[in-house]
Amino acid sequence: MFASVDVARSLFKARKTLIEMFQYRGYEDTPEQLNEEAYTKLWSTQTLIHVKNALSFTVSKKGNEIDIIHVRFLHIPDNSSQTSIDKNTIEVNVKMILTNVSSNIQTIYFVSPLSLTTMASKRMNEVEVAYGKVKIRMIDELLVQNNITKNGLVPKQYILSKKERARLREELKQSEDDEKWFALPEIKTSDPMMIFIGAHAGDIICSERKSRSGREGEIEKYYRRVVASLS
Repeated sequence: MFASVDVARSLFKARKTLIEMFQYRGYEDTPEQLNEEAYTKLWSTQTLIHVKNALSFTVSKKGNEIDIIHVRFLHIPDNSSQTSIDKNTIEVNVKMILTNVSSNIQTIYFVSPLSLTTMASKRMNEVEVAYGKVKIRMIDELLVQNNITKNGLVPKQYILSKKERARLREELKQSEDDEKWFALPEIKTSDPMMIFIGAHAGDIICSERKSRSGREGEIEKYYRRVVASLS
């Protein structure tokens, strides 16, 4: 089965956004963007599974060569009745990636418009334990169609470092266990911006906006606590 024009364009946009996302997080050895002309030829002459395999890529963290991430676009056959990702799909793909790509990969991101079944979620945790060091993450293909940081309405947001976090505690006169610390406004890990910057539950996020005073160069900072998404 060949990729339709809409599907091909959607996958192309998702890959572009993901590459920009990992660049934003400080990863290098980033693959070159596919030339649109070459990509058009690819999806018009190859089956969808081959297109998705070609879109997959691997990156490593700048200054930390052992922090290696592989991004894999999961393929579910069109004639399949699957409405979610099962445990077998996760296990087979993890084994294939660690065998054929690199056994040194630390994190695997699976990209798919489908969600995980309950059994697949449980199996994902079991696979992580079985392979010792590998972490498995899911990304909704629909959430990475566009680079959210390029939206002028979305403020600059970043994860506070340990020093910045300690400085904020001093300013607020709170400890890590202080109830007021936990009373900071919350934002879920499923938020598109949190996915983009790689925020985890427990992180503190700083959002910077132009000052309401209208003074040039003046910014206001707002802080939120990242919490796990239930979904």
